Amino acid sequence: MKRTSYYWSNDAIERLCALRREGASSGAIAAELGTSRNAVMGQIHRLRTAGDKRVPPAGEGAAVPKRRTLAQRLAEFMSIRDMSFDRAAFELGVSRAAIDTAWARVLADLGPQAS
Repeated sequence: MKRTSYYWSNDAIERLCALRREGASSGAIAAELGTSRNAVMGQIHRLRTAGDKRVPPAGEGAAVPKRRTLAQRLAEFMSIRDMSFDRAAFELGVSRAAIDTAWARVLADLGPQAS
């Protein structure tokens, strides 16, 4: 099977850099430019290696989700599903003691409405 190549014109590189600065993912950029995600990631790598300042460093511009505590995950989990604490411990991959501690924290934060 013959591979097709993608030509990186100056306009395409400018569009890639603009989308990356806006925080677009590599997949979204690939869809916009009509190429593959790997081609976009490779071009970003080549631009960064060459010291091009148009592409922000890794991690900048992208929204990084805030890490949730076990108590927050447990409260969300228990509100979605009606299950036992043993099953919740299994689903969340923690011990029953950790679930008991987290549930005490949930009750302290939310009060009786958590039940």
